[in-house]
Amino acid sequence: MSRLIDIVICLVKGGRPFRGHDEKSQSVNQGLFKELVKFAVKYDTVLKKHLTEGPKHALYTSNRIQNDLISSVHNVLLQTFKTNVQDSFISILADETSDVGHHEQISIIVRYLTKKKSAN
Repeated sequence: MSRLIDIVICLVKGGRPFRGHDEKSQSVNQGLFKELVKFAVKYDTVLKKHLTEGPKHALYTSNRIQNDLISSVHNVLLQTFKTNVQDSFISILADETSDVGHHEQISIIVRYLTKKKSAN
């Protein structure tokens, strides 16, 4: 499961889409999540064993599981952020722009200063 969570974190950090147009096993475009799982199987014997020998109803690669993993990572990051921001100085910057297709996009940046001293 930790390998699948790492794949989710990688995709989330890059703001990449998870799913493709058709996620069936014979499809050419299954989406980045399943493609990265296939890539990892080539080099990871634990994941390969799970996907080939494990129960077929518990592969943990379905779109519902992907959504659950995304939600779980979101909850952990939000809780960590809340913990770090308490009793801190906070700065919030928001900027809006339109992309080439005239869709408005907004970026929100939150910076905070904690009182913790670094170990360096």
